[in-house]
Amino acid sequence: MSSKRRTRRPTPAQPPTSDRLLTTAEAAHLLGRNPRTLENWRARRAVLPYAVGASRRFIGYRESDIRGYLKGLRVVEVAR
Repeated sequence: MSSKRRTRRPTPAQPPTSDRLLTTAEAAHLLGRNPRTLENWRARRAVLPYAVGASRRFIGYRESDIRGYLKGLRVVEVAR
């Protein structure tokens, strides 16, 4: 039996989940929507804030903004 211990490799540092930028496809998946829906929202400047990259080819959504939006959609049942 070998007495060698395995050492863990350090994992690369990643930004906190809430500050991560998601692509349109990733954001749409998290929201349960079609990516075209997010494109329409951007065209109307409605619903979610987004970031545009320097080359204007990258559109990113902060995960914290999406989670905040989803929390705001919570439905509360009221007894009759």
